[in-house]
Amino acid sequence: MSFVTDVSDASRLAWIGWINHTLLLLASLASAVFSIDALWMAYVEADGFFIGPHQPFGGDFINLWTTARMMLEGKVGDIYRHEAFMAYQHGFLDQHIGLRLWAYPPHSLFMAWPAGLAGYFVSFTVFSLFGLMILAAGARWFGFSWGETLMLVCSPAAMTCLTLGQTGSIACGLLLIALSPRRSNASGLTIASATILTIKPQIGVLLPLLWLIQRRWLSIGATAVTVLLIVGLSAAAFGWQAGRDYLGNTLVALSALEHRGTGPFLGMIPSVFVAMRLVGFDGQTASLIHLAFALAIIPVLIWRLVAAQTAMQQAALVLIATCLVAPYLHVYDLTILLSGVLAVARLDKSTDPVRQALVKLAVWAGWGLPLLLMPMNMSGMPLAPVFIGLIFITACRVQLFAGRPSNGRTYLQTSD
Repeated sequence: MSFVTDVSDASRLAWIGWINHTLLLLASLASAVFSIDALWMAYVEADGFFIGPHQPFGGDFINLWTTARMMLEGKVGDIYRHEAFMAYQHGFLDQHIGLRLWAYPPHSLFMAWPAGLAGYFVSFTVFSLFGLMILAAGARWFGFSWGETLMLVCSPAAMTCLTLGQTGSIACGLLLIALSPRRSNASGLTIASATILTIKPQIGVLLPLLWLIQRRWLSIGATAVTVLLIVGLSAAAFGWQAGRDYLGNTLVALSALEHRGTGPFLGMIPSVFVAMRLVGFDGQTASLIHLAFALAIIPVLIWRLVAAQTAMQQAALVLIATCLVAPYLHVYDLTILLSGVLAVARLDKSTDPVRQALVKLAVWAGWGLPLLLMPMNMSGMPLAPVFIGLIFITACRVQLFAGRPSNGRTYLQTSD
């Protein structure tokens, strides 16, 4: 009788899980339909480059297209001087659009220039589709099902990345490739993904730590050599002055904006750093508080990574922890968080209804945070780090109580 009850309970929980999965998928599809329709209407009603006062169509894509056009016109030397960069933009824009700059290091220029080969709206379309394709490819390579992949590609975070013309979907797809448990014959792909992630180092910040724990010396060494080679090639192609201008001009302007600037961009960042700024701390104090918080998270992360039984467990923890320790992660990067909680849901084999409910809540929180982030931040309640912290605790608990293989602790990979 006990056995029959257990089977009945397991079937009921599996049925509830299927319903939750279906609702999440439908919500994602609705998010995509709404976002694409709004984007199409914005295009139809656009006045030249603009969909509203001081608001270019495609958001930050205007920076990528500007960079690509400057490269094709032989004006690479002006890209990392933000005053010259904005002056070039004002040559084809008749409205001020705020502080604009190319925030990525010079080796990003190798990948930026194709965006200038076509007109603005055609390039935006190709770039947007490319980002979603990379996200989908990364999700599949990571091990997600087609249903989970569709959830990611159509999620509010991915749609926000689409409408804002940002690179978050590309970065998440590359991170999923770099973290994938599928390692056989894929070291080159992993290294390439990690190398490209140096363009957005806040996304791949925990990869070296994970690879150290996994003793993946070849990946560490090969990635370091590849990065140095690409940096050297970019210096040869664009000159050392581009790197000096990036460090001495662009990053200085970007840091000043993040530490002292105000405006809607603060509503788009879910970090402790921005939460502290929003509650009244100055930029330097907020940075120190965020650093202390990150340093408190890292030992917990290391503890759980070392104890993890599978590469999927490790990857889930790294994905979620990245959203806690990175100070400048944005709303359009939160496909990383959703990827982490979807991986946690895959790992949870518990028949405890309370724990299953907590995991489902964590998945919905990861899915919905991009919708809640700006309203919370702009209303003076920057609670995103609390939500992400609770998701991280849930992931640690799932990993802590996961069943262990009978032959003791093993890893899917510990070396290349």
